Amino acid sequence: MSFRSARLRAGLKVTDVMKVMQVSDAAVYMWETGLTRPRIANLLKLATLYGCTVDALLTGDDTEEDTPQSAETPPVTAAERSKAL
Repeated sequence: MSFRSARLRAGLKVTDVMKVMQVSDAAVYMWETGLTRPRIANLLKLATLYGCTVDALLTGDDTEEDTPQSAETPPVTAAERSKAL
């Protein structure tokens, strides 16, 4: 999935990502438009924040959105994601 679709799917605003990741709005914009990619150190943090995998972010594969979560893995709330960071 794209960085933008992952953020929107997680119910986050650009300002939320800026605060958690400690980056500028320009950095988030560049990730979402494909001008740049986040540093490797930030990818896992972003994937956790967005509730997806690093692979999904890097491949731009949106099919994960249509895949129901398994009964074994409950959905992660925004509060739980922020605690993990």
